[in-house]
Amino acid sequence: MDRLEVQETYEFAADGSDRYTQDLVYKVLTPAGVQNWKELSIRWSPWRDSKPAMRARVIAPDGTAYTLDPATITDTAVQDESADVYSDERVL
Repeated sequence: MDRLEVQETYEFAADGSDRYTQDLVYKVLTPAGVQNWKELSIRWSPWRDSKPAMRARVIAPDGTAYTLDPATITDTAVQDESADVYSDERVL
């Protein structure tokens, strides 16, 4: 079975701004886990959020670490199923 650990941190400043951080650590132990964890994404709305930052590192069974190249991260508009819904929501 694959294992997952999640740590979330909320920071609030005196000026009313906030910062949310989520750290995911998971260990993929099965071929099904490889399929389930093959991508990461986060949704955000420019009108209320700053563009999120994303980092990823994979450690292979032999202990070799691979860091995600930030140039491979894309940012695109979220497509709503309804043509009547307009949103600025994006996905990174």
